[in-house]
Amino acid sequence: MVEAAREVELPTEEFDVTGSEWHNRLLSRLHTAIAYALADTALVAQDIFLRVEGRQQAAADILVTPGLKAGRRTVYRIPAEPVPAVTLEVLSPANRTGTGLARLAGKRDLFGRIGVPLHIEVDPDEAFISVWESRDGRLVRTGIHTSYSSDAIGGVRIETPEVGVTLVFDPSGREVPDADTILARASHLAARLRDMGVDPDEVDDGADPPA
Repeated sequence: MVEAAREVELPTEEFDVTGSEWHNRLLSRLHTAIAYALADTALVAQDIFLRVEGRQQAAADILVTPGLKAGRRTVYRIPAEPVPAVTLEVLSPANRTGTGLARLAGKRDLFGRIGVPLHIEVDPDEAFISVWESRDGRLVRTGIHTSYSSDAIGGVRIETPEVGVTLVFDPSGREVPDADTILARASHLAARLRDMGVDPDEVDDGADPPA
């Protein structure tokens, strides 16, 4: 239970010293997959401040709250809105020392104190997924995995088969590619069409691609 206190001035945005292009691409894939899997049944927000009692906050990479709709929030306010069912963080080497480690510890402390039932941390560089649960006002790590799925994230499956490789699968088992992979596949398909004498810019979007 968070004690009531006078609100303090808090920033509305924050520079993420732990972010990287790789981090952001993986985060985008996870957000896309979970948001699509949960459709209109839950709010799935990315990079949004979770603010408690107007006096403490942390920027969750992804938070999931069943029963809420997406809107124009820049801050997710508790207790005006319910405690999220899930928080998820994508880690980077910066989270192991200094400011990055301190921020991660602060997030764990806050998420545990407000009672987030499930907290997930994906570490692409160490190739594991750690799962945490809130118990007696703090997060307790309950498992370390190389493959993880939960109904709380819509049945999306996350895999870390080796260092530097993180795979994301939708509930049907199809891999969710990143933007670079999508563009590469589109470029390859366009090249195939041109080899067949077909202008890819004039192909009907509803037509099936050549075998």
